[in-house]
Amino acid sequence: MVDKKQILDLVMTYFGYDADGAVKFSVSDSGLVNVYEVEPNRGLLRTNLNQNFPRGELPFEFGEFHASLLWKGSKLQSLKGFPKRIAGSFMCRNCNWNNFVHGPQQVDGLFSVYQTKKLKNLDGFPDRVGGFANLPYHKDLPLLRLLNCQKGVLLRSDDTFTKPIVDIIEKYIQAHEQGQSAVIACAAELAAAGFKGNARW
Repeated sequence: MVDKKQILDLVMTYFGYDADGAVKFSVSDSGLVNVYEVEPNRGLLRTNLNQNFPRGELPFEFGEFHASLLWKGSKLQSLKGFPKRIAGSFMCRNCNWNNFVHGPQQVDGLFSVYQTKKLKNLDGFPDRVGGFANLPYHKDLPLLRLLNCQKGVLLRSDDTFTKPIVDIIEKYIQAHEQGQSAVIACAAELAAAGFKGNARW
């Protein structure tokens, strides 16, 4: 028997929200936490900076997620339990993850990551991002998964002028609709332009 009150207590321990970005919750009979906006396009759930997750992972699983999610500064080692789809935006600040394995498979809004540690790869990056992707860049980061973004890409780097890379990626931005040939063509163009380390999936 699922203890729904205990699960909701855990949610309120590890997450918070502001009054003007309020969300509401329900717990399914199987124990999944569903998140909904109180007002359309306003809901934002954020991690509680005063709490670190036990054993480095969520103590419950998300189900439906009809809001935006801000993940900030928590020592999370696994993305297990993340919602499969985020109907709003997904923003990560100072999480220092290696990749996005077990993360959301679809993000309808923005996908934005700010961290100091280098991403090793984009494994687990969503199959579809409805808005822009905003990511830290380095020369060995595989970037072809960014072709799943619908509106464009922003890459940040202290030592590399990334506009030529962005221009190539955005030329093939809807590759999943154009087929595998577009992915191959994008990889070839990145490699020819001197970005061989990025020309990988």
